[in-house]
Amino acid sequence: MPVLLKIEELEPGMVLAEKVVNGVSVLMQRDKVLEEKDISLLTKRFPDLEVRIIDPLLDERISFQNDSLDQDISFTVRVKALSTINKMDTTIRTKTGLDEKNCAAFIKSVSEMVAWIQTNHIKTAILPISKTYEEHRANVFFLAVAIGAFSRNHIRNERYRLSVAKKIWNVMDLKPLATAALLQDVGMVPIKHLLAKQDLNEDEAEMIKMHPIRGAEMIPDTIHSLVRQAVKMHHENVNGTGYPAGIPGDKVNVLAKVVRVADAYCSTIAPEVFKKIKSPFETLYEMLFGQYKVFYDPAILRILARVVQPFQIGARIKINTMETAVITKHDLENPFNPQMVIAYNKEGRKLTGDELQPAFFINDREDILFKTCDGQDITYLNDVPHHEFKSEEEAAVITK
Repeated sequence: MPVLLKIEELEPGMVLAEKVVNGVSVLMQRDKVLEEKDISLLTKRFPDLEVRIIDPLLDERISFQNDSLDQDISFTVRVKALSTINKMDTTIRTKTGLDEKNCAAFIKSVSEMVAWIQTNHIKTAILPISKTYEEHRANVFFLAVAIGAFSRNHIRNERYRLSVAKKIWNVMDLKPLATAALLQDVGMVPIKHLLAKQDLNEDEAEMIKMHPIRGAEMIPDTIHSLVRQAVKMHHENVNGTGYPAGIPGDKVNVLAKVVRVADAYCSTIAPEVFKKIKSPFETLYEMLFGQYKVFYDPAILRILARVVQPFQIGARIKINTMETAVITKHDLENPFNPQMVIAYNKEGRKLTGDELQPAFFINDREDILFKTCDGQDITYLNDVPHHEFKSEEEAAVITK
């Protein structure tokens, strides 16, 4: 079905496999036949963009996973979340705080988004690059709720352990987590301008460090205390090295742990906000196996690995034979075991007809190894401990 192409590779007559969006604005619809003027527009405005194009030759021989529903769910939720965030920020800037009345309107919006997510089953949380701080927060909201949808048993057990009253909300209710994810950075709104500064002085750095406390104080008492606690703790690490209090993981609200993971992942795909960018596969690998994995709840990390997929359907992967494979399907239990088909020979010529062999999951082929993706070295993925993605503990905390 789709192949991911750079803008300079587009040609008139090609058909879009997905809609082209800029933030939350749709520029071109799925199934559009590209004209010269469309390519010129994309080249001028979005030269670094990659788009998925329908490849009829591959379509005749290979079955591709259809992720259009996940694309639509992601877009719909993020549009709604961004609208709510913008309204909330305007309220904060004009009234310097949130009250019971305006918060009720925002919570209603959260309820609507959660209901829509629960009605439409998410297989993969598809997240675009964030160009604004508000888009980043919409991504965090969507990813946190997607993680929550996979981890209700874990959240229920943690809520019970940390609740003095031992009262538990309905385990199917994701609204508390969604509310915390929406409100997590309200304390940054009054000092958002500091994000644009290259070097912060001591006072400015302290202001950013204290934004979780400021945010919790801005939320009215009518919002459940666990939500306010999650906002206060969403930058705490499970090894006790986070901020503002540096408390250990067993004292950290589980909602905060989910938001922490979602925020960390989404921060790397917001280069214009945080002045840094990593590929999804590099980010996920480092969070799961790198030196900073001690920051995050391991159970939630395993769920993250089921919710996000580092390789897009249609992405091109250079393999050790110097041929190029195209991703055809995700392994929903192991993000580093995509199904692929070798679609280009060593010289870069597209294979056709009987030259195309059946698709395979990379772990099923000892002779096939990762080499590069989009010019980046990914040979380190050949050493991923794949057995860690299928543990009894994970089965116990995930509700399918």
